[in-house]
Amino acid sequence: MGQIALLIIAIAFVVLVVFLVQFINKLSKSVDEVTKSVNLLTTDANLLSSQADQILAKTSVLLDDVNEKMVTIDPVFHTAADLSNSVSNVNESGQNFVSRFKTESSNIGKAGSIVTVGRATSKLLRNNKRKNNKNKKEQ
Repeated sequence: MGQIALLIIAIAFVVLVVFLVQFINKLSKSVDEVTKSVNLLTTDANLLSSQADQILAKTSVLLDDVNEKMVTIDPVFHTAADLSNSVSNVNESGQNFVSRFKTESSNIGKAGSIVTVGRATSKLLRNNKRKNNKNKKEQ
């Protein structure tokens, strides 16, 4: 009976070894796949890192170019602001002139009325003087 027990233990050990070999083969294939995936991810990460470096370099060049152009354009904006102030001042002066002109024109209108009254009065006085001279001559 000891031999049968030994035979059962040997068969169990062989079955155990067969299952362990299958498990180790599957585990080995899984580790190979993981290794391939890690290598692919590493390659992709290196490519992305290289592209990111290129993008950063191009962005830096672009930013330098924009800064140079801003230095060139900045005086234009200052000039436009000065021009805007000048136009505003001219507009204000024009409004002041129109306001003064209205005031002066009303005064001129008054003066014109006075001149018209003066002319009419002068004409009446001349006519009266002529009549008086005629009357004196007739007498």
